[in-house]
Amino acid sequence: MKNATGIEKRSVGIDALDREAMVEGTSQAGLGVLIALAALVGLWGFGCLVSGMANSGAIGILRGWVTAVSGM
Repeated sequence: MKNATGIEKRSVGIDALDREAMVEGTSQAGLGVLIALAALVGLWGFGCLVSGMANSGAIGILRGWVTAVSGM
């Protein structure tokens, strides 16, 4: 009746556990850094848009964009 659930214990070396934990922690840290940098870029872009709107207005921003894209 000890093994009625079919779950068996296996011994795993300490090196395997440490390596898995290290890889998982590194992946999570890397993803956190990428998300933080994406948020900073988004905030910077939004700040630039607000600054441009304050200086030129919506029509000025649109005119500048058309000029930049068309080269005229």
